[in-house]
Amino acid sequence: MTRTLHLLLVEDSEHDAELLLRHLRDHNYVIDYERVDNGRVMRAALRTGKWDLIISDYTMPGFGGMEALEIAQQDASGIPFIIVSGNVGEDIAAAAMVAGAHDYVMKDNLARLVPAIERELKEAELRRQQDATRTIMDSLAQATYGVTGERFFYALSEALGKSLGLRYVHIGEFADTGSTSVQTLSVWHDGVFLDNFRCLINELPCAATAKGEAVFLQGLTPAIRSRLRMPIEMDVHGYMSFPLLNTKGDVTGLIVAMNDVAFERSNLFEYVLQFSAVRAGAEIERARVESRLRSSEQYLRGILDNLQDVIYRTDREGRLSYISPSVGNLLGYSPNELLGTRLSDLYVDKNGREAFLQAMDEGCGNVLNYEAALMHRDGSAVWVSTNAHYFHVADSDEVAGVEGITRNITARKQTEQALCESEELFSKAFHCSPAMISISKLSDDLASGRFLKINDSFLRAIDYSREQVIGHSFAEMGLFAYEKQREEILALLREHGRVNEIELPFRTRTGETRFALGSIELLDVYATPCLLVVCQDITERKHANEELARHRERLEEQVAARTQDLTALVADLEAENAQRRQMEVALIEANCQAEQANLAKTDFLANMSHELRTPLNSIIGFAELLMIEPEEVINKESRHKLGYILDSGWHLLSLINDILDLSKIEAGKLVFEPRTVNVRSMVEATMVMLGEKARKAGVSMSAEFDAGIEKIIADERKLKQVLCNLVGNAIKFSNPQGHIRVRVAVSDLLAFNTHCGASEAYISTRDEFVCFSVDDEGIGIDASDIGTLFKPFVQLDASLTRHYDGSGLGLHLSRQLVGLHGGCIWVESEPGKGSSFSFIIPSAPRD
Repeated sequence: MTRTLHLLLVEDSEHDAELLLRHLRDHNYVIDYERVDNGRVMRAALRTGKWDLIISDYTMPGFGGMEALEIAQQDASGIPFIIVSGNVGEDIAAAAMVAGAHDYVMKDNLARLVPAIERELKEAELRRQQDATRTIMDSLAQATYGVTGERFFYALSEALGKSLGLRYVHIGEFADTGSTSVQTLSVWHDGVFLDNFRCLINELPCAATAKGEAVFLQGLTPAIRSRLRMPIEMDVHGYMSFPLLNTKGDVTGLIVAMNDVAFERSNLFEYVLQFSAVRAGAEIERARVESRLRSSEQYLRGILDNLQDVIYRTDREGRLSYISPSVGNLLGYSPNELLGTRLSDLYVDKNGREAFLQAMDEGCGNVLNYEAALMHRDGSAVWVSTNAHYFHVADSDEVAGVEGITRNITARKQTEQALCESEELFSKAFHCSPAMISISKLSDDLASGRFLKINDSFLRAIDYSREQVIGHSFAEMGLFAYEKQREEILALLREHGRVNEIELPFRTRTGETRFALGSIELLDVYATPCLLVVCQDITERKHANEELARHRERLEEQVAARTQDLTALVADLEAENAQRRQMEVALIEANCQAEQANLAKTDFLANMSHELRTPLNSIIGFAELLMIEPEEVINKESRHKLGYILDSGWHLLSLINDILDLSKIEAGKLVFEPRTVNVRSMVEATMVMLGEKARKAGVSMSAEFDAGIEKIIADERKLKQVLCNLVGNAIKFSNPQGHIRVRVAVSDLLAFNTHCGASEAYISTRDEFVCFSVDDEGIGIDASDIGTLFKPFVQLDASLTRHYDGSGLGLHLSRQLVGLHGGCIWVESEPGKGSSFSFIIPSAPRD
């Protein structure tokens, strides 16, 4: 099937343009094209607005592919842009793709061009459809933005009718799930809103919609048409009804649309209707929720009116916006008297409100049991306990005010104050004492006790927090350094009720043993046996003199040894630094020279590749054109000579490509692009590609795969290049009637280390590997020659060079490409018995 393609061709070479156009015509394209070679003519051509596709060369005199791409993005950004060139490297192609090009194709590989064109034309059409969808969705969003209730359904039905070209749209609501009666919420017809109505849907097409099904009909029978409740006269040839669902998936309503022409059912049409149904269903649910909320608010207000605790709400300025009626019992005011009053005016302490807000901030917007004194109407102080939190503006982090509940605790505060006064004197003496003091509650047999109170001096000594100590015992915490002494103390207490001037070894939290001197006495507190321990830490005093002497001796020895070590170290470091500085200067100079040389080489190879590839493309292209001419134009002898020209051209182009790839690897610029690779498909495609060459050489080929071989992660193009080199060499050096076998096997880390060694160049963190082998029955290789086989520009001897063509780069390049995958390559051979070339790589690249 022929297809018309409106093509804008940016190309300075008529020969290259003719080759490209001929390739497209061979693939059934009828080409309407215009060739341009500068920016002014290209802009003029783009103004016609008729182009389906832009194809551009990358390098042209005075004008380049990147300039053409910039013009296309400015004047025709929706048109696909493909670069077709003979000298675009992977780094340049990647930069073009980042800049906005849709694809790139090499002139020597036009097989990719037609698939690339078809893909980009489909994606361009998809982008146009997405733009149309976006326009309609924007129209619906603008029409219904900020609109709720009845106005929302009117706005939605009108927007649907206008954006989809419908003549009649109505939105209806079911009274409940499974209902057969629908009440319309809006009815729109030809730009006019009609009166709402209620109708039964039992025998109508939309009855299925009440069960959750969408209905699309291309016309209605007269019987159905007569049952429609429509206050309009319109021939209905297209009918649709779509269900409206709530968040539980229940059908709450429907959208019905009718037209006097049949609907064209499309993804765009269904997507817009689905979106509208979701919006309408959500609005119906919102309205029902609001109705239930109003009922619940009335019920809640009845509860608040009878609650003794006071519930309140303030705005962000602290003014009361709500307070429950129970405030009358608390402060003597009615709610209406306090609404609008600043809460800060009710605090006894004028700074009480600021202290409260500070507590809120420290509690991340919440307070629990916050106590403060408020002013009663009669001037007395009322103590309250408050739980409160910030509330926020809907769908925002902005604080809108404070909500809280307050309880009267005046009686409890008075009791606490009296108790506090009686304990204040004891507390000051207890906590300020430098002595270690603790009070423990004992069991009835005095065998165990748990800490009730402990002062800061004791906590510092044992290195525990108060929370870790209170409620636990000496024994439970392991504070006794000697368990036997614990039994002796208990015996003395049972006999005398008191122990004076006793040395008490104890353990700290870290396990350190320390010593204290003090007294222990039994007390009776509110008829409960308690134990009072008062002691002084004497650890430092006990060990001070002997420790000081030992420390002085150690310090003198350490200072002497350290001084000697530092003197030697400084001398070594100075010598090492001087040597390092010399090495760094030499390395910097060598690195600069290497970079300059590498840059010069890269520039030279890039320029030469363009200069060599341009005439080579023309030679190969026109030679291929001459080869397909009829025999009366090109005789058999000339066609034979043309074959030599083609073989030589392709050989020379392959040599240039190998040199460029090798140069990129050495310069570190060859891009490694791992992706999922089907191993079987890749190997079979390689053998198909070289099948004709094998047939001409009289060689047969076969492939074997392990059962576990499926997919690996690798750079498929570079892996296929290695296989092509190895299989191509096997064909080249095989005898007629010989056989080549390609084997792919699952391997392991042991085999990897056996062939690749344990050097950093081949270190792998993977456990799974794949081994590829190419076996032939050819001339074989002498063992003395294997060591030089993978070096660049090397063939084994002069006789081979004369009999077999080649540059000597293939195996060296293969070794570099296998190395990029983290693997290695080797050969096993014997003269006259064939060779086996193998390489092993991880099933996924190194991290």
